[in-house]
Amino acid sequence: MVMETDAITNNTAETAANTAKTSDSLDITNQQLKYIKDYAEQRAINRFTTAKISVDMSNVINGSSKADMEGIVTHLKTRLEEEMSAVAEGVH
Repeated sequence: MVMETDAITNNTAETAANTAKTSDSLDITNQQLKYIKDYAEQRAINRFTTAKISVDMSNVINGSSKADMEGIVTHLKTRLEEEMSAVAEGVH
């Protein structure tokens, strides 16, 4: 009877050790899942909050006077405002 009790005690100890190992590995997995979830959330947020604004000014500038340069700056400012507005509205 003593040998049976010793066997049960040993088996119980082994089961407890295995359970602890499983618990430790699950804790690591939970941490990894949290990291992946946080990363995915940040990417989703960035998709809608980080936008590239592109203003195409590919014409030849022949301006030599101050008025010509002011017109160019005004046009650039207007186009930039239009692009920012379009991005804010979600139009890409």
